[in-house]
Amino acid sequence: MDICEVCHKMHSLGWVAGADGNVSVKTADGGVVITPSGFSKADITPEMLVECDALGVPTGRGTPSSELHTHLRIYSDFPDVKAVIHAHPPCATAFALSKSATRALKARLRQFQPESLELNRDFVILPNHGVVTFGGDLQTAFYRMETLELRAKIILNAQILEIY
Repeated sequence: MDICEVCHKMHSLGWVAGADGNVSVKTADGGVVITPSGFSKADITPEMLVECDALGVPTGRGTPSSELHTHLRIYSDFPDVKAVIHAHPPCATAFALSKSATRALKARLRQFQPESLELNRDFVILPNHGVVTFGGDLQTAFYRMETLELRAKIILNAQILEIY
């Protein structure tokens, strides 16, 4: 799975619209390759990707995503992370928009987590914004976003059914 494939899947799944979202991969030299600012993920091609050094300075053409420093912070905090995805999947983002729902989502997601996984080690719910997932490779980060959104849908539907 490469950055362009992930971008296209994110768009087709409705996790991003317009120029929303961003994807990066850490390079062997500690830099990153990240999606450019201002482009739909549906249109991303390999030539559009922006290479940056470990400090976030572009080393070639293009303007990196405005979320670059969030990605760099995650890479710094978790040296084993090699890929980061930021998106706005509707159900998970709905929880992010509600402070009390965010707490409820985190509590209910713990029920799904194997004991070996740390809840906030795989993703971050950004209050009033969206979610970020990350992992040792791009496929893992993508699967974590996919899993987070599905679980948010399940929890949301369960909450609706509890009302009736």
